[in-house]
Amino acid sequence: MFYFVLEIVGSYEESIEEFKSLLSNNPSYIPALKGLAESCLCRARNFFSRQLLGCCSNSCQEAVDILSK
Repeated sequence: MFYFVLEIVGSYEESIEEFKSLLSNNPSYIPALKGLAESCLCRARNFFSRQLLGCCSNSCQEAVDILSK
């Protein structure tokens, strides 16, 4: 899937938008929910490495919210 390639190369924002677009058609599609949460966690790791702790926290919370649906 194209979405996972974006995640691997570090295009987290694009990957997140693509997963959200995919979920707009089917909100309970488990692989897309998992991919979206993973993208959020990768983005959080990137924020953490740059000491953007508020953004990191927000991104982690977004991942938890996605997985608890």
